[in-house]
Amino acid sequence: MKIITKRAVFLLFCLFQFSCASAPKEAPSAQKSFLWSVRSETAAVYLLGSIHVAKPELYPLHPSIEAAFDQSDTLVVEVDPDEFDMNRLQSLFMQYGSYPPTETLDRKISTETYALVEKKFQGAGMPMEPFKRFKPWVLAVMLQSVELQRLGFDKKYGIDDHFLTRAKGKKQITAFETVEYQVSLFDSFSDRLQELFLRYTLSDMDLLAEQMDSIMKGWQAGDGSAIEALIFQSMNDEPELTPVYDKLIYERNAQMSSRIEEFLKAKNRTFVVVGAGHLVGKGSIIDLLRKKGYVVEQM
Repeated sequence: MKIITKRAVFLLFCLFQFSCASAPKEAPSAQKSFLWSVRSETAAVYLLGSIHVAKPELYPLHPSIEAAFDQSDTLVVEVDPDEFDMNRLQSLFMQYGSYPPTETLDRKISTETYALVEKKFQGAGMPMEPFKRFKPWVLAVMLQSVELQRLGFDKKYGIDDHFLTRAKGKKQITAFETVEYQVSLFDSFSDRLQELFLRYTLSDMDLLAEQMDSIMKGWQAGDGSAIEALIFQSMNDEPELTPVYDKLIYERNAQMSSRIEEFLKAKNRTFVVVGAGHLVGKGSIIDLLRKKGYVVEQM
C-alpha cells in the first residue's frame, strides 16, 4: 500500500472489518473469482478473499461464490459480528490506543509527522486537539475511515457483511479472532513503527480513490497477482514496515491455516471469508496449505 493506497488497502484487506453507485453489472461466469477450494477425504473448505468495505457496484458476486456459500454448512469470518458493538470498540480503542494523561501525540512523534497529521485533520474538517491523546495507529485508522466514507465505501457493502447477513439463522457462524486481539496487534508495535505506519498511510491518501478502484477491478477479475502487487509492493519499497507485515499478515496466516486444517478433518463444508491479502503471495494461507500437501484450486 506507494502506500496509502497500498497501505490503506493493506488495512482493509488484512485486518479491520470495522453514493456514487452505478447500476449493478451482471457477474461474469467464465472468468475466475477470488474464491479457492480445498478438499479432504471428508470435508471441503471454500476460501474467499474479502474487501471489508466496498461499494454496491461490487455486486452481484460471481456465481461460483454464491453457489459455494449455498452448499456450505458453516460460515467462518475473521471476527465475531456480535463483537462489533460501538461501546465496546470505543472502550478497546481507549484501552489500547490512547496515551496516559501525561503524554500526547506531539511529544511522541516527529514535528514533520505531526504537521502532516494536523493538515489531514484540517482537510477532514476535524479539530486536532481532542485527538492528541490517541496513538498513531488509531489516527491512521480513523483518518483512513473518514476518507473511505467520503469516497462512498461502506462496511455494509463489504464481502463479510454480505455473507453474515445471508448466514444469520441459516448457518453456523464462527470466527478466527476477537476484536480485542486485532486491536492489540497494533498496540504491540513500537513507537517508531507506529509513526512509520501513520506517516506512510497519510502520505498518499490523495491516491486512495484510484487505488481502491484498481483493487475492486482486480478482485472482480479474480486476479490474485494484481492484488498481491498492490498490497505487498510497499514492503519492498519500505523495508522498515516488514515487522508490520509479519505481525498483521504472516503470523495470522499461520494461525488461520492451522484452523482450516481442523475444518478439513471434519465432515462438512465450510465457507471461510478473510481479507484478500491473506490469500495471495508467498506465506499466504493458500501457499501454506499447498506446502502441507493440500490441493487448492481457484474457482
